[in-house]
Amino acid sequence: MRVSLVHCSILKGLLMSVKLLFATLGLLLVTMVTARVQAETIYVDPSAPPLGTGTSWATAFKSLASAVAAANASSPNTDIVLAAANYTPAATLVVTDECRVISHVPGGATIVSSSGASAFEIRGTNIHFYDVRFTGRDRKLYADGDQISFDGCSFSGSSSFTGSHHGAVYVENCRYLQFFDCVLDTNQSDASGGAVYAKDCEEVVILGSTFRNNKARLHGAGVALVACEQIKIYDSRFQRNQANLNGGGLYVSQGSSTSDVYMEGTRFDGNAVAAHGGGIFLNSFGDCEMVNCVVMNNVIGGNGGGIHARGMGLGLDVINCTVANNFADNGGGIWLLNWAISRSRLWNTILWDNYAFSAATALEAQCNAPPTGVCRCCIKNWGMLTSFIGIGVINTDPQLRVNGNLRISSPCIDTGRDYLCPVSHDIVGNSRVTGRQIDMGAYEWSIEGLLEGFTID
Repeated sequence: MRVSLVHCSILKGLLMSVKLLFATLGLLLVTMVTARVQAETIYVDPSAPPLGTGTSWATAFKSLASAVAAANASSPNTDIVLAAANYTPAATLVVTDECRVISHVPGGATIVSSSGASAFEIRGTNIHFYDVRFTGRDRKLYADGDQISFDGCSFSGSSSFTGSHHGAVYVENCRYLQFFDCVLDTNQSDASGGAVYAKDCEEVVILGSTFRNNKARLHGAGVALVACEQIKIYDSRFQRNQANLNGGGLYVSQGSSTSDVYMEGTRFDGNAVAAHGGGIFLNSFGDCEMVNCVVMNNVIGGNGGGIHARGMGLGLDVINCTVANNFADNGGGIWLLNWAISRSRLWNTILWDNYAFSAATALEAQCNAPPTGVCRCCIKNWGMLTSFIGIGVINTDPQLRVNGNLRISSPCIDTGRDYLCPVSHDIVGNSRVTGRQIDMGAYEWSIEGLLEGFTID
């Protein structure tokens, strides 16, 4: 049968209509699914009239407990929006369904934990806190969930239960834990993790956050991470934290060869412990890389005033870091358990004015044992021992400012090698190569560098 051009045109039109129909149905289906997964918003305001339903500010719930109960009973992705006020839960708020808790005014909503238990308990779900302040003497949050995130939050005043870990936050069996732009100040643990204790987490990310003035009776006054697979810390500060045993700022214990630690643009300053690792205690079977970090003014009674590194098969790379003015009994700057460590490399790094009261030589006060690779570094008393071998190492005062920045006359300017540094910026974000070559240490000298990052809180 012959088909005319008219028939072809009609068939083509029918096909286009069918396609349009299916596209419309698909759009409707997507709209329905999207509407289903879009966040439902629940409002909370202690000053609202009684008997509110939480659907608007005019009908807001008066209590946070009512909002959490409603969120648990509703669809996933619920937003709980808090008016600027103080919230003091009478009992632990148990979250079982995915939600976000948002302060309507950044920092205006304050959750006070004083019930003798955690303010929040997260069970097997995701939760994201935005701009919320947590205060009070009790732990702020316990989570055995999937993804736990804090964005712009602050935590202060926690004092954990007798003999227990975690001062402010305790997280376990979590796929993803994140702190972004948070401040954790003056928290205390009767065991480990003065501010944060996390174990058995797949990934922990800390970005732009500050941990200061926290205390732990055992390990990790700032943060204690146990059996966490991937640890990433960027642009953060660990300052004036105190632990009775190991890890004043950061304590890491990993038992897997697939575990990794990456730290960039982070300061460990003024931390103290009675045993090992004033700034950082690292016990890992995997790899650890530190880039653009400052480790200064940490004090301990044992080994590794700045960094204590051990672990069977650990690979440690310290790149463009400044490790200075730390105090210990052995290994004032860095302490390496060399018989167990598979790799320890110092590249473009400054290791200066560290003190170890029991060190056999002045060089071993900087680092107790020879790293496996040293290239383009400034190390005090270099050359004293033939067992310490390196390329392009200088033993000249780096002329550091109080924050670790370089003075204009520093011999570390333009004496590193850019191919050794994996990033294009320094600790405060300045472009790395401003002269003939990259500078040694965490700071790239520049006029801008003199003005940025100078003040220490």
